[in-house]
Amino acid sequence: MKTKRFFIAILALAGLAACSEPEETITPNEPAQFDLTATIEAVDGLSWSWAANDEITVYDGKSVNAFVTTEGGESAVFSGLANKHADELVAIYPATTGGRYSGKVNMTVPASQDGLKDGVAKSSMIWAAYKAKGQDAIEFKNVLSFVKISVAEAADVVAVELASNANEPLSGVVKVGLFEEPVIEAAEGAYPTVTITDDMIAGTYYFAVLPQTLAQGYTLNFVASDDSRASVSSTEEIVFEAGKITEITVNTTNLNWVAPVNPNPTKVPSVALVKAGFEECAFNMVSEGSFEYFPDKDIRYRTPWIVQSPLVTAVPGHDGTPAMSIDFKPEPFEWHRNVQVCALRQNKNYVYSAWATTTHGDTYFSCQTWPSAKNREQSGFMWGPTEEWKYISHIVNPENDILADVIQGVWAGPDRKIQYDEISLIPEGYTAKSMAPKTQSKIGDVSNATFDKIDEIGKVVAWKNSKGQLCFILSDFTVNGVHYDTAVALTENTDLTQPVKLSRILKKRGKFTPISVPGEGVVSIVPNDVFILNGKTYLHYYAKKWQNPDNADDWTVDHAGFLVSEDDGLTWTQCSGKWSGNGTFCSASFVEKDGMLYMLGTNAGRKYLHLIHEFHRSNFYFARVSTAKDITDPKNWEYFNCKEWTNVETIYTDDGADANRLVCGSRGECALVWNAKYQRFMMIYRDGRQEGLVYRDAGNVDEEWSGEKPLAYDDLAAGIYAPSVLEVNENGELVLVACQL
Repeated sequence: MKTKRFFIAILALAGLAACSEPEETITPNEPAQFDLTATIEAVDGLSWSWAANDEITVYDGKSVNAFVTTEGGESAVFSGLANKHADELVAIYPATTGGRYSGKVNMTVPASQDGLKDGVAKSSMIWAAYKAKGQDAIEFKNVLSFVKISVAEAADVVAVELASNANEPLSGVVKVGLFEEPVIEAAEGAYPTVTITDDMIAGTYYFAVLPQTLAQGYTLNFVASDDSRASVSSTEEIVFEAGKITEITVNTTNLNWVAPVNPNPTKVPSVALVKAGFEECAFNMVSEGSFEYFPDKDIRYRTPWIVQSPLVTAVPGHDGTPAMSIDFKPEPFEWHRNVQVCALRQNKNYVYSAWATTTHGDTYFSCQTWPSAKNREQSGFMWGPTEEWKYISHIVNPENDILADVIQGVWAGPDRKIQYDEISLIPEGYTAKSMAPKTQSKIGDVSNATFDKIDEIGKVVAWKNSKGQLCFILSDFTVNGVHYDTAVALTENTDLTQPVKLSRILKKRGKFTPISVPGEGVVSIVPNDVFILNGKTYLHYYAKKWQNPDNADDWTVDHAGFLVSEDDGLTWTQCSGKWSGNGTFCSASFVEKDGMLYMLGTNAGRKYLHLIHEFHRSNFYFARVSTAKDITDPKNWEYFNCKEWTNVETIYTDDGADANRLVCGSRGECALVWNAKYQRFMMIYRDGRQEGLVYRDAGNVDEEWSGEKPLAYDDLAAGIYAPSVLEVNENGELVLVACQL
């Protein structure tokens, strides 16, 4: 899943730290016990009290310290350790682990705030306090401003958005200066709106906002329980002062409500609709064995080969189409080769062949199985020289090995050259046809016809509901300046040749709520696939525990499992069955065929193959279950171990001895498809080296799979990944929704 927003925040903090004083640490310099009696400044009838276990952060000039109170009340004693030599202490609420830079600390004014009738929820507040040496009492002062509105009982309002007409920031990321008189200012990430939500907003409510002068006034957007909208605007300048209340008077008894459809839809970021077509071709387990995808480019361009030859060029092949030529430097005994890895079955014959020419007679043609040295010796033969294109072939039997280095190359010598074309590896006697890429096109983008502004989406999973309408699960997305875990978005589209518009995003109490966050220590739920089976809608997900801040392709998982819906995805119930977060079915995709449900899975994270020795980190696995059984129980599934189907889940191993290996290469969010036109299964995923979506095909999931072939490059949609295939038409063409990194 995409984490651009997270990385932008990290980079912003890093840049800030680089140009200012060092951040304070979280360990007291010379610790001493402090008991601070804290009160909260009241504002014109608004007052707050402390609760037991409330926490504040105290800065002593050297360190960042957590202070906690055991009892609540208007006045409470907070206890903790701080530097005993500090001349002053400054504190902030809510608590944070962040240090100060030049006396300022990064905080957030919530862009979505819980409405509290006749008051302001503590969850919306930022308070700052200052204590000189020798004092035991501190008073927290309000650094925010408060905007008061009154809503009529009959208005049926569940949310109200306050927006600045000139885009002055009202919420989001701010910097609070912790001085004797605290100050506050907007930072990168501040947002020009703030929203309050409640079951029913009727009576007096308050926004907590960044102190600000709105030079061109404001707009209040009211949201009804059916998501209808009404707006009231003013173009007059208005000033919001820190610690003060500004009342906005508006007549809400005669609001002009409009249907919840935006007449001017906006583009949904990072989502594209793609169509791909195919034609029959010969089956080949080698990826790009004919070197024909990019005839006008350097042969290294977007290639699945690991090119280790310094002088490699494209030349006319035996049939006039491009082939590969390896030329050698004059230095002797230099090994030149180009490699990829294929997964084989034990004790099975494979035909390894090519058309080739060579200038000398000690060229070694090798499909090297391993780790057995015996098989290395059996995996190739010497041939040449020949100036004419010659067909060469060899039978490979891996016996107890399950991997093969498909190698083209020789020991270099003066004035040597070797050329290869149509390199092929197939099971002996294999006659079934495969699928070659023919056409790729971007059908269009997805637009948002709701009044909610979608700023960013990390991932989407799409499916068609029982009415044939296109539906989405949005994951890791930002709307109206607020980040959310998941939400369901609906359309009225049934024809995928027409523009697709989001018509509704499901809410509760006027705000988006996660579908589910199961498990202790889980930071988010990430959807994998949605499908309908036996009248129910199933969502497969994984529960993420940790994301590597330095690598968007690296994360850990608590578990994977199903949610089920009996109302077309409007509400979801968590199922009890779970797959291990350390297992091989964290990310998964599903397809039904002949009464069986097949699952294509892989372990957590993405991996793009860059070095030949990294092959063992990339693999996919298969499982199946009868559609008559409970598919949510992992015990009902059978798992394929490359020899047979068993009821024992495949165990991922981080070495070359993985006997369950189906393919070798990249891995990532995948799609499993049955293409009836060509009678082939397809697995689709992103390969970073080839800069786009690639696919493999097979007659059955437990047979050998073809090499990687391009399905949609980044030229169509930059960073395209995580495909959701929506339909396969009678011509065998796929229509899919894909995200963009």
